[in-house]
Amino acid sequence: MRFIADRVQLCPRVMTLVALSKQTCMEDAMRYTIPRTAVALALGLSAVGVHAADLRVTVANLEPDAGYLMVALYDTPERFSDREDAVEEIRKPVRGDTLAVTFTGLDPGEYAVAVFQDLDGDGVLDTNMLGMPREPWGFSRDATGRMGPPDFADAAFSVEDETVELPIRLNQP
Repeated sequence: MRFIADRVQLCPRVMTLVALSKQTCMEDAMRYTIPRTAVALALGLSAVGVHAADLRVTVANLEPDAGYLMVALYDTPERFSDREDAVEEIRKPVRGDTLAVTFTGLDPGEYAVAVFQDLDGDGVLDTNMLGMPREPWGFSRDATGRMGPPDFADAAFSVEDETVELPIRLNQP
């Protein structure tokens, strides 16, 4: 009897408590409560205005089954020039010649990605005496630089409120 009494306000077609049944009450509760809840959620989410997005980076041309893939995400030109200033960095063991990583919950904006395959597992991009990479490397939009990394603007891409698919093909030393 308590169940019926708790749902009286949700059952507008029924005039008396005696006429209520659990099935009728539940049908009315579902019909009136769910649409109202959906509207309230939609209004609440639209009021926030900013939606987080995901970035899925698929890296190809890896040396199969060797070392780790190092993927760094940057959000400003100033941060892009220094690996230590990455917004987020992912390190993943390489299995096969293609690997995907996902950055989640990103705010809308401009980003750039730098990638290298750490063949010896030391966490550092090995270079020769001239500063040229000795391990596979790449950047978003397959950007390249002259005698060094590309500019942020050359590697930058936009993230809005949807999942962004970003392919990168590694350059071999």
